[in-house]
Order: sequence, then structure tokens, then C-alpha cells
Amino acid sequence: MINISKYKRPVSVIFSCVAIVLVSMFIMGPGYAEDIFLNQKDEIKDTVGAESTVQFALLGASIFIAALMGYRTKDWGTAIGTFVVGMLFLNITMKVVGLA
Repeated sequence: MINISKYKRPVSVIFSCVAIVLVSMFIMGPGYAEDIFLNQKDEIKDTVGAESTVQFALLGASIFIAALMGYRTKDWGTAIGTFVVGMLFLNITMKVVGLA
């Protein structure tokens, strides 16, 4: 037989957490935020977008970090993999935020 009395406290904790989540979902309303960068979007794209100085600096820094990691650890496969994953992350996030 299962002794149910030892499970009363965890069940009440789970119930409390579920109750807090449900109450907070009903209390929160939709957010109506204005776009504070609406007028500066072209300037931001020129500064950080594709083929900009900032993106070139990020590329240079990632090459340097990958080379340093490969030299220090003597594991060039991991260093090259880190560089490739970093570039994928950078390119995907640039597209997600609308800078590519």
C-alpha cells in the first residue's frame, strides 16, 4: 500500500505554484508598448546591420577567440566548431531582429 500522508506537502506546494501561475495569467493584461526605435531603424541597420563595422569587429573577435582557444587547448576541431556555431548564432540573430 502507498502511504498517501507523506505526499500531502508536495501536492500542496505544486497546487500553490499552479494557483500562482493561473492568478498571474489572469491579472496580466496585454502589453501596449510603443516602438522607441521607430525613427532610428535605418540608422541602426547602417551601424549594426550586414557589412557594417560592428559586424566586421564581431567576426574579427570571434576569429581571434577561436584561434586563441585552439592554440591554448590544442583542440582545433573544437575551436573551429566554436567559430562556426558563433557565426551561425550571429547570422540567425541578425535575421531575427531584422538587421540582416
